[in-house]
Amino acid sequence: MSLILPAQQVLQTIGFVDTAGKPSGFVLESVKRDGVPLRAEDLHHRLLSPGVHELTADVTGSSLQAWEISIADRSAYYGFGERFNQLNEARNVVYNYSNDLNGSKGMGSYKPIPFFMSTKGYGLWVDTYSEASFDLNSQSAVATPHLVIRMMEKKLRLVVIEGPRFPLILDRFTALAGRQKLPPYWSFAPWKSRDYHLSEADVYEDIEKTRQLGLPASVLVFDSPWATNYNTFQLNAKQFADPPAMVKRVHDAGFKLCLWLTPFTNSLTDMPTEPGFASKIPQTAASNYAEAAAKGYFVKDDAGKPYQTKWWKGTGALIDFTNPDAKRWWQAQVRQAVQQGADAFKDDAGEGEFVGDARFASGEDTRLMRTRYTVLYNQAMEEVIERDLKGNGVLFSRSASVGSQNLPFAWGGDNAEDFHNESGLPTVLRAGLSAGLSGISLWASDTGGYVKTQAHTVDPILFSRWTEFSAFSPIMEVHSELNLGPWDYGQQALDIYRRYAVLNMSLFPYRYAAAQESAQNGMPMMRALVLDHQDDDMARLAEDEYEFGPDFLVAPVITGGTQRTVYIPEGLWRDAWTGKLVPSRKTILVDAPLDMLPLYVRDGAVIPKIPEDVMTLVPASQVKIAGVPALDNRRVYEMYPAYVESGGRETVDFEGRKLVRSVRADGGRLTIDGAAAEIELRWRFERPMHVTVDGRSVAVQTGEHGDFIRLPHAAHTEVNWSVPATPILSGEDPSTPVSRLGLPVWRARHERKLSEKASAGKVDVVYLGDSITERWESGDYRPVWDYYNKDRHALNLGFSGDTTGNLLWRMTTGGELDGLHPRVAVLLIGTNNTSEKHTDWTAAEDVQAIDRIVSEARIRMPEAKIIVMGILPAGKGQEKEDLDGAINAELQKRYAAGSVDGVEFLDLSSVFRKQGKLQTCLYAESRTTPPEGAVHPTPLGQARIAAMLEPVLARDLGVAAKQPFVLTDPLCR
Repeated sequence: MSLILPAQQVLQTIGFVDTAGKPSGFVLESVKRDGVPLRAEDLHHRLLSPGVHELTADVTGSSLQAWEISIADRSAYYGFGERFNQLNEARNVVYNYSNDLNGSKGMGSYKPIPFFMSTKGYGLWVDTYSEASFDLNSQSAVATPHLVIRMMEKKLRLVVIEGPRFPLILDRFTALAGRQKLPPYWSFAPWKSRDYHLSEADVYEDIEKTRQLGLPASVLVFDSPWATNYNTFQLNAKQFADPPAMVKRVHDAGFKLCLWLTPFTNSLTDMPTEPGFASKIPQTAASNYAEAAAKGYFVKDDAGKPYQTKWWKGTGALIDFTNPDAKRWWQAQVRQAVQQGADAFKDDAGEGEFVGDARFASGEDTRLMRTRYTVLYNQAMEEVIERDLKGNGVLFSRSASVGSQNLPFAWGGDNAEDFHNESGLPTVLRAGLSAGLSGISLWASDTGGYVKTQAHTVDPILFSRWTEFSAFSPIMEVHSELNLGPWDYGQQALDIYRRYAVLNMSLFPYRYAAAQESAQNGMPMMRALVLDHQDDDMARLAEDEYEFGPDFLVAPVITGGTQRTVYIPEGLWRDAWTGKLVPSRKTILVDAPLDMLPLYVRDGAVIPKIPEDVMTLVPASQVKIAGVPALDNRRVYEMYPAYVESGGRETVDFEGRKLVRSVRADGGRLTIDGAAAEIELRWRFERPMHVTVDGRSVAVQTGEHGDFIRLPHAAHTEVNWSVPATPILSGEDPSTPVSRLGLPVWRARHERKLSEKASAGKVDVVYLGDSITERWESGDYRPVWDYYNKDRHALNLGFSGDTTGNLLWRMTTGGELDGLHPRVAVLLIGTNNTSEKHTDWTAAEDVQAIDRIVSEARIRMPEAKIIVMGILPAGKGQEKEDLDGAINAELQKRYAAGSVDGVEFLDLSSVFRKQGKLQTCLYAESRTTPPEGAVHPTPLGQARIAAMLEPVLARDLGVAAKQPFVLTDPLCR
C-alpha cells in the first residue's frame, strides 16, 4: 500500500504498513543544499512503479553542491555493499567509498553500494557515486532519532522502496539497479589459482594434481604476472616456453583459463618481488604505454599529461573509460588475450583510492568518478566477454558499485589467513552476507586466506574451516600469496577439501537454480538470516550463519574450536548429516569436529544434484584427456524426510524440470515433468519399502548416500513409495519427547542409558525395548542375561515404563543410537505399549510406530541386522489377545523372510502357549494369576525368549549357538 501523507513539520512522508500490519512510513525531515533548507515545492515526488518512489530536487548549476538529508528513523540498517565490520550498521557512520583493503578492513569496502534496508519496512537508494556519508544514529544519546546523509553532488535523487519485507525491497531495488546475469555452467565448479606461475611446470602441476587427486575443478586462474609486462595481454614466452601448447593442455584437461588484469598501463615497471621473475619482466614502460599516451587514452593530470599513480607493480596510468576511443583501444588490447585462449578475466585494482586528483575526458568531477571508475572498468571488460566470447566467459571483480551488480562474479579481496576479527575468516563471512543484502549475489573469497607472508604460517585448521565455508558459497576458489594448493596443507586437510569440493560440485544444480532466482528477483545465494526473518531479534543479530539458497542453513566454524552455538530460525530444519529434526527459534550448542560443517536442511526438501564422480563442468566434447568425467545427462534428486504431510511441494530444477512431492504418513509420491535425463532418486534418512515407477515395481538399492533407485526419465515420470509410517504427525514440536519423557524420572532413565552407552566400549549387540528388555539384566533374570550375553559385547537400552513413541524419540532426537555400530540389534516390546494406559494410539498406529523404529534403526545402524521379536501376549482377556494377535500377524506380514533387507521377524506367541493356551507361569509375576497391570515374562519366560533368539543371534554374530539355559519351574510342565 502506498500513500503520500501531507507534510506536517517534515518535508515528505511516504506511508505504508509495517510487517505487523500497522501504519508506518518513511519520514524525510529535511534536506539542505549548501546549508540552505529545501522548500517543499522544490522537492518532486514520482511513483516509478508500485511501491517505488523517486524524490528529486531541481538542479541549480553544474557544480557539486553540499547536500544534507535528515530522515526520522531509529532502526536496524542492512546493506551498504560489501562490508567487513558488521551487518547491522546502526550507530555507525558508513562511507560510500571504495578502497584497497590489504590489512585491517575496518569500515572500508571494495564494493560500496549507497543502499540500505531499514527494519522499519523500507529501503533507500541514494543515487550517487559521491563519497557520501551515512550517519546512522551514531550519536545515540540524541533525543530525536534520525539518520543523516551528507554528500557532494550535482543533483538529488532518492529512491524510497516500500516492503515491508526485505525480499520485496531487494527485488524492487535490483529491478532498478541491476541483477547479476547468469554465467556459464563451468564457472560454478571449483577454481584453482596461484599468485603466480613461475613456468608452465607450475601450470601442469595444478591441473595434473587436481585431476590425479580426484579434486573437481573447471577454472584455472593465472594471477600476476603472466604477460610480457603488466597489462600488455601477450602471454610471456620467457615465463611459458610454449604458450599455445600450454593453453591447449589446460583446455584439454577440462579447465577454462582465467587471466588477471588491472586498468593500469605502466610507464615504469618495478623489479618483480616474486622469486625468479627478475629476468622475465622488463623494468621499463609497458610496450603499449607509448601508444595510449600519444593518443590521449589515459586519465590526465592538471597539465594534460597522463596522471601517474603508484601501484603495487610499478608506476602507471589509468585508462580513461569515459573516453569512447580509449575504451575501444583497451578492449582491443584485452582481445589479444581472448585470441590466445582466455575464457575469463580477474578484474583487479579498480578501487577509488587509485584515482587521485585526476581529469577525465567527460569532465566529471573526480569526487564522483572515484567510485564510478570501477563500474566503467567492469562494464568495458564485460563488453569484451559478451562480444568476443559470445557470453561464454566470466568477469571476476574485486571492486564494484551500483551498475556492477549485474556482473558475475565478485570476490572479497585480500584477506588474512587467520580467525581474527579484523581481516580473517569472520570478516569474510560478514562481507559475503552484506554483499548479498545489497544486491551482489554471486560472491566468493580466497579459500584459506590470500595474505600469507611465510610458509610456516600455513594453517591446516584454518584452511579446513574456510573450505567448508567456501563449499557453500557461489564459487569455491583456492588462492593464496604463497601459491598453495589443497595438497600443501597435509593429508587431513586435503581429505576435507576433497570431501567438500565434491559436495560443492555435486550441488551445482541447486546452486545454479539459486543463481537463476537471483537473476529473477535479486535474492542472493548466501542469505543473512535477517533477510527472511527480519522480525526475529536473534536473526537480526546473526552474522556467522546464513541460509544458502532456499533449503540449506549453514553455520561455518570461524574459530579454531570444535564447538559452536547455532541459532535455528523459524521453520522445520533437520541436521543434514543425521536427519534429526532440530528445535526452531532456539540457540543450540553443536559439536563440530574439524571435518564437520554445522549444516541443516529444510524438512521435506528435494535437493537437485549431479553425481559425485563429475570432475568438470566444461562440456564433455571439450575434454580431451581420459578419466575426467564431465557434466552429462545424469541428474540426482535427494529427498529429505518430511515431518508434516503435504499435498504437493514443488521444486523446479535448473533445467526447468518440475518436481512435485506429496507426503503421506505411510509414504509419498514424486512426479517429474520436463527434459529427459537419467535420474537417480535418493531417500535421505528414510528406507522406502515398496517403490513403483509409473506403476511398475522397482528394486531399491543401498549406497553411500542411502537408499536409491535409478530410472530413465523421458517427459513425465511418477514415483510412488511406502515407508514405515509414524503417528507423530499431530503438530507437536518434533524435538520434544512424545509423552512421559517430560517427567524427571523418565528423563533420568534416558540420561542413564546415554551414560551406559558412553562407557560401553565395543558393542556387537544392542537390545532395544521397554521394561521387558531392561529387566533381563537385573535380579532373578540376570543369570539368563549373563549366560547368553556376557561375552558378546552386548548393550541393553531397555527402558522401564517406555512406549513405542518414547523409544522412537530416544533413538532419534534423544541420541541413544548415535555412534553405535553393532552387528545385530534386537527389538523386544511388550503389549503394554498398545494399551490405553500408556497411549491412545490404535493397534495400527502402534504397528506403524514399530515400523518407524525399525526404519530409524536401519538408518542409524546401517551395518546391523535387525531382529524384531513380536509383541508379547498380554493375557488380559480375549479382546486384548485378539489385539496382540493382530499386531503380530501384521508384523509377520511386513517382515516376512526377505521382504525387508536386513530385518528378520521372530513370533514369540508360541513361546508362551501350550496346546494353544497361554501359560500364566511364563508371563505373570505370581506365576498363577494373570496380571492386572504390566506384563513381564518370568525368569523362565525370559529364558525361553532367549533360547528362541539364540540360533538367529549366533548365526548373525558368526559364532556357535549356545545350548538353552537350563531353568525349571514346577508350575510349568
